[in-house]
Amino acid sequence: MFFFGCSKEYDNEELANSEFETYLNFFLYEASIRGYDFSNHKVNFYFADIVMQDAGGLCYGDSRIVIDRTDWENRKEPSKEWLIFHELGHCILGRGHRNEKSPSGECLSFMKGQENGFECSENLYSIL
Repeated sequence: MFFFGCSKEYDNEELANSEFETYLNFFLYEASIRGYDFSNHKVNFYFADIVMQDAGGLCYGDSRIVIDRTDWENRKEPSKEWLIFHELGHCILGRGHRNEKSPSGECLSFMKGQENGFECSENLYSIL
């Protein structure tokens, strides 16, 4: 993600790797069965109060993910997993947003964004 100017995207940062370890390990497992090895890739997770509207998480570079603590507390599984996989898609895989949907209106990717008011149906078990 790109940010311009000196605006601050979040406040009250706190390291929270243990909270996200299970999700990271599952992502690494899913990557490995698809032929990718990111076992040496180090990512740090942080809880913070993100001030940007509608942002549950932010990726900085390839090794820093900030998750909004209020958004996280209000999510249920599998929405939590979806958010972490989305942010890892940015940080580890280097993917940008993919705003495409199927003819039935379902999102075609975990990497959907909200640019230009994009909306699609999130069937968390059928997203490619």
